[in-house]
Amino acid sequence: MKTFILLLTALIVIGCSAADTVKPFFIIDGDTFLAAPDSVNYRLWGIDAPELDQPWGRAAKAALMDLIHRKRVTVIRRGTSYKRPVVQVTTTNDRDVALELLKMGLAWYTPEFAPDREDYKKAEAEAREAKRGLWSERNPVNPAEHRQNRKGGDASAD
Repeated sequence: MKTFILLLTALIVIGCSAADTVKPFFIIDGDTFLAAPDSVNYRLWGIDAPELDQPWGRAAKAALMDLIHRKRVTVIRRGTSYKRPVVQVTTTNDRDVALELLKMGLAWYTPEFAPDREDYKKAEAEAREAKRGLWSERNPVNPAEHRQNRKGGDASAD
């Protein structure tokens, strides 16, 4: 019985972190996309990009499109949000998509959802220091705060 429980636990852990290959065909915004083969709506893990009606929102969407649109990418499921898989995405040349958006100054790092990512924290800090992307704005508004102000509701990541 003990062996069975260990085996079952191992299978669950492997299943939770298994990587899949998908092909994004529609970019919704700077951190959300639809991908084939199953038309799944995915949310990027570890970041929150500006909403489309915020400064730099359309630039974040365009950058995500450049990085992944109609290209094969690897997704690793890290959780769910609003019934969507939240995934870490890597391109075929091993580029972490969320990290790339942070480097460009097109997203906020969300340590509450992706703890212990010093590379993400550092990339955001460097973009802020260099005033890249949204950090060139005088007072950039975090997307969660923007959503709360816009809807008067939940400020969590969309």
